[in-house]
Amino acid sequence: MKLIRFPGEDALYMLTTSGMAHFPEARARRVLNIAWEFGNKAEPCDGGYVHVYYHGEPGQPVPKDAQWSVVEHIMSPAERKEFAKARGNRKPLVISSREPYTERNSSELTRGETMPPVKRGRAKPAVQEPEANGSTSKLDNVEKYMTGNITPTLTDYATWFASEVTDPDKLDSERLIAMAVTFYGEFQASDFNKDQKAARKEARETRATANGDDADEPAKPAARGRGSRAAASKPATGKPAGRPGRKPAAARSSGAAVY
Repeated sequence: MKLIRFPGEDALYMLTTSGMAHFPEARARRVLNIAWEFGNKAEPCDGGYVHVYYHGEPGQPVPKDAQWSVVEHIMSPAERKEFAKARGNRKPLVISSREPYTERNSSELTRGETMPPVKRGRAKPAVQEPEANGSTSKLDNVEKYMTGNITPTLTDYATWFASEVTDPDKLDSERLIAMAVTFYGEFQASDFNKDQKAARKEARETRATANGDDADEPAKPAARGRGSRAAASKPATGKPAGRPGRKPAAARSSGAAVY
């Protein structure tokens, strides 16, 4: 079986948002850490389980281009019951020079272990603001997504899907939804998606550079010294005079697009 590989951020997104698991972020990160430590990790979820693979040397420092795979397994109620029974009867996995691994201590560091380096400088995702009706659930604000703007990435996905998979107009609604979810990972890893993102980034940087070139140079602050203090001590007459050599900054509006 050929596995689709994701960067860490995409694997985390699939475990928390786009896949069938919908884990809390803390649980998803724990699953990724265990996969990094032992090479893979199977984790139960609603409807079956997910199997996460780490494509690298387990337990070693994580390189910048590290990749994971997330495989979803849909199970019947009877299969899920057998799976839960097998998990309950399993023995702890013992690794030489380490403590036995169990679910209970999986989030605790054992002496001598090395966890992946913490990435610094990345902004935390913004907290979802409540809608006008006070709810944060998308189900209570369906009209917003029916009429609101579609993101550029999803617009690119629709173009890629029609070109590389099939004409969506020829599919019924159930088949279209199933195939759209199935092939989204392929789209994320495609050169088309990467090129489109790079083009939008370049366009934003070009606009930002153009706006910066049009800006007026900031006025230099007035020099400080004995002479300036002496001038300030004199009483003002008539209209207040501006600082010598300084022109008022002209108001301007930004032409940058909002995303």
